[in-house]
Amino acid sequence: MTPPNSVASRPPSLAIDPFSTEFLTEPYADHAAMRAAGPVVWLEKYGVWAMARHAEVHQAFNDWETFCSGRGVGLSDFAKEQPWRPVSIILEVDPPLHTRSRTVLARILSPAAMRRLRSAFEAEAARLVDALVQRGRFDAIPALAEAFHTTVLTSSALPKLYLGSSSARAVPAAKS
Repeated sequence: MTPPNSVASRPPSLAIDPFSTEFLTEPYADHAAMRAAGPVVWLEKYGVWAMARHAEVHQAFNDWETFCSGRGVGLSDFAKEQPWRPVSIILEVDPPLHTRSRTVLARILSPAAMRRLRSAFEAEAARLVDALVQRGRFDAIPALAEAFHTTVLTSSALPKLYLGSSSARAVPAAKS
C-alpha cells in the first residue's frame, strides 16, 4: 500500500519498526511518537498504516466493515497472498462467522466459567510444580507451560463443564 501522493494530504511517515527487539523491549517512546504524529501514521519499513491513539484504535476495532480482519491481522493480506499458517477462526474472520465464534468463546471463557475452574487449575499447577521441584532441573517451557495447558485443557473438568450430557454426543471430549 502506498501513501497518498499529495504532500498536503499525506499523514506522517515514521521509521518505527514495531517488530524490532528495541521496540518490543521498550515500546513507550515509539507509541508516544506515533500518537504525537497524528491519528494515522505510515510505517516506512513495512509500508503499512498504523494507529496508536485510543479513539482511532477503538473506532477501528468496532468498525469491521471498514477495518476488516478477514484478510489477516498481520502484515500479510490473505486476499493477495497465500496465508503462511492456518487462518484463525477467532482473530481473522469478520461477522457473521466472528459473531458465532465469539458467542461460543464468551460462554466458555467467561469470568464465571473461569471461577468454576480456578481450583482445578490451581491444583494442577501445584501438582506440576511439586513434581518439577523434586526433579531439580527442568526446561520450563515443555515441562511446565506446555504441560500445564495441555493437561488442564484435556482434563475431565472441561469436557464435563462445557459439553454436558447432550453435547457430549455431538462433540467428543479430548482424551487425557
